[in-house]
Amino acid sequence: MPLFSTAVVLLACLFTSEPPHEELAQAIQSPAPIPIPPEYFPRGSIVQVSTDAQGNDILNDAANEPSIAVDPTAPNRMVITWRQFDNIASNFREAGYAWTNDGGRTWHPGELDSGTFRSDPVIRAGPDGVFYWNSLTVDGGTYECDIFRSADGGQSWSAPSFAYGGDKQWMAIDHTAGPGRGFQYHNWSIFGNQYTPNQWNRSIDDGMTWSFPQILPAEPIWGTSAVGPSGEYYVFGRAFSLIKSTDAQNGAATPTFTNMTPTPLSMGGVTAIGTPPNPGGLIGQAQVVVDTGNGPRRGWVYVLASVNPPGNTDAADITFRRSEDGGVTWGPLVRINPDPPAPFSFQWFGTISIAPTGRLDVVYNDTSHTNNERLSRTVYTSSADGGTTWSAPLVLTPTWDSLIGWPNQNKIGDYYDMESDALGCNVAISTTLTGGQDVYYIRIGPRDCNRNGIDDATDILAPGADCNANGIPDSCEIAAGAASDSDNDGILDACDCDADVNCDGAVNGFDIEVMEQAVNGDTSNYCQPDTDFNHDGAVNGFDVESVEQAVNGAPC
Repeated sequence: MPLFSTAVVLLACLFTSEPPHEELAQAIQSPAPIPIPPEYFPRGSIVQVSTDAQGNDILNDAANEPSIAVDPTAPNRMVITWRQFDNIASNFREAGYAWTNDGGRTWHPGELDSGTFRSDPVIRAGPDGVFYWNSLTVDGGTYECDIFRSADGGQSWSAPSFAYGGDKQWMAIDHTAGPGRGFQYHNWSIFGNQYTPNQWNRSIDDGMTWSFPQILPAEPIWGTSAVGPSGEYYVFGRAFSLIKSTDAQNGAATPTFTNMTPTPLSMGGVTAIGTPPNPGGLIGQAQVVVDTGNGPRRGWVYVLASVNPPGNTDAADITFRRSEDGGVTWGPLVRINPDPPAPFSFQWFGTISIAPTGRLDVVYNDTSHTNNERLSRTVYTSSADGGTTWSAPLVLTPTWDSLIGWPNQNKIGDYYDMESDALGCNVAISTTLTGGQDVYYIRIGPRDCNRNGIDDATDILAPGADCNANGIPDSCEIAAGAASDSDNDGILDACDCDADVNCDGAVNGFDIEVMEQAVNGDTSNYCQPDTDFNHDGAVNGFDVESVEQAVNGAPC
């Protein structure tokens, strides 16, 4: 079953001499807002992360192109990065980010390398839980990339390491147990940098140093990359060619690459550029994911695209194909969005991730409910059978206008990002729900902070699993650094207590008896500083019950 079961003419460009989402100043202002009918939407299902330190919306700023990463060693730790425009009257932007250590319930925003032009962020977590932020900047009139590292869940960042690169870059990290574990792979566009036609390099030392760029076959620009279960590496670009390397994981050799699709894949159309929902940018990057789980589809390769179909009867679709043999042969084209073709029905910013169970998750923006190219909702669909069938779209946001809030350039970025786990997925999007461009976090599905495949709401039912009753398993709070356990006994320091209330060196029935005496006013045998043993503000039978639970082995 799927994770959730619920019930124009475009300017399309295949090859240009200049990137359509040029990073230089454009001096463009948004059109006037148009009315959006009110609609019911449950409050709290999405969280704005591009805020001030108090969690308030920032007026007259813009935030877009979000990227998200999850710490595999402590999944309650996540970081979202984005392009931060402090003033929409200026095209200048910096590196905005926010971190969480409570599974996305609360976020702590910040700004990296303040005062420096930074753009096009991509963030990934290594297998050891270190976060790596790939940030585009400008040096001497050309684009290049830096890598920042955080070993504390995004709370602090290292000085940058030079990574060559250019616009538009992407990054993947090897999480396998093979020789390339921890290797970082970096690809970028052939435009706007001094290394053209070279567009790929790697780091074999945790992002500290990077190899000199080399050429990729077929120039796969404006796409993403992924690592397969045997350390094989893939890049998929907007011309719909899949590039593969099986030896990038060999740190002693210069990697070689094969174009697995000498005849580019048919994805049901072309990558659309300059379309009405996002006039100055892409309607989505070419996407690739690989099943690295231990199920029957291990090693299968999946590609997804946001395309302009032929003719003028349909505006834009989210399309999908799969390969069961590492990119040698391909299954049929699947149109994921179920709406009937219509001239103003745009499905755009298609984004895909894959769970360790093999479930495929896709998020995209959709105008089909309004038939208005400016008015989108962000929706979600999933597939549990390798992409043969897809669940009915689940609406994630109210309707929003993609043509407002422009930060002196006429787009809301070029991409979204997401990461899946066994029970759901973590999504980073940009929308204009507040009237300006902002970045939001969405959790789809139950939370699973320890990756045990069990909903956190079930985990905390075990005795002592959530001693502070905040709905988060204590083990996850400790792992993510959200709560301390200074004596490493698995009990939060805030909940740790000494149930030996008579100080005889043992925790037993005599302590229960002494607690009962204290409740009844006799504290002569009670040796702890506070008779309110459970710290609820009253000395009563609940304190006796708490001591009794501690005697029986539960945390207090």
